[in-house]
Amino acid sequence: MKRKILIVLLSVISLGAVAWWYARARPTAAAEFPADLLALVPGDASMIVYADVAVLRQEPLVQRLAAMAQPANTGKEYAAFVSATGFDYQRDLDRAVLVTHSSPASRTLVFADGRFDQKKIEEYALRSGKVEQRNGRSVYVTPAATPGKTAAFTFLSPGRLALADGGDLSVVLGESARVPLDAALQEQVSRVAGAPLFLVAKPSALGAAGGRAGGFSTPLDGLRWVNLAARPEGDRVLLSAEGECDSPEEAKQMATVLEFMRGLLRGALADPKARGGLPAETAEAIIQIFQAAQISTDASRVRLLVSVDAGMLGAAVPPAGR
Repeated sequence: MKRKILIVLLSVISLGAVAWWYARARPTAAAEFPADLLALVPGDASMIVYADVAVLRQEPLVQRLAAMAQPANTGKEYAAFVSATGFDYQRDLDRAVLVTHSSPASRTLVFADGRFDQKKIEEYALRSGKVEQRNGRSVYVTPAATPGKTAAFTFLSPGRLALADGGDLSVVLGESARVPLDAALQEQVSRVAGAPLFLVAKPSALGAAGGRAGGFSTPLDGLRWVNLAARPEGDRVLLSAEGECDSPEEAKQMATVLEFMRGLLRGALADPKARGGLPAETAEAIIQIFQAAQISTDASRVRLLVSVDAGMLGAAVPPAGR
């Protein structure tokens, strides 16, 4: 077996599930971001990605949009994992939270809620790894794809898994002092907590231009936080993006940059040569979505809001096989 169980879990449950639903889903009504999940987030987190997959799974439009898009290719190893454990994220995953944090070094944690056969998953992990007893919990450790690295997971309850790259679950197991949750992070989460799908991050965690490059200053230098969310509004979807800047002046500069970028994108999509193999009808739908976007500022925040209906979403997704 070329890859180990934790690589399957980390890549498929976290990135696979979140990205698959993000690319195809129109969210419906969701409860607030669960307080018990927020309590697990390390205080030094730089990015949180949340997907209420159970809510998204119930939305009929999800299936319609998914049918239009390229099917997710999970591979033979994931198929073997499903066969051995009975767990399939498209059916059994309810919620997923991906967190990056910097203690003691840059780490990624994933919390997954769902219907797990704990015994089968543990047995599958032991095919290539080992179990350790740490602070009263069984932690399953396996070699990672990168030589010399490990990954680990533990069951926090029968319906909740905690996973970590690098094998470091100390913050989850209570083996290291928990850093109090940053007030600014709590504020950002509160702004999107009612959405079934959201991202909150520092620009540096996204690889954005959070600092100066080449000695030049840009409006992006003053961006402190970014949040993205998808929320339902009847038969439409409200997609929002918000950036918190250092000052109202920088927020206005950011809005100007967004307006400029919207113009560039519109021009590129309207040019058959520039848009490459993207179908003309798909390019037109994307142009309409960006044209409908409202860009505004409120004190030190810059916002982009767009309300999209099912027709616009469907037209913006290239048909499968194209």
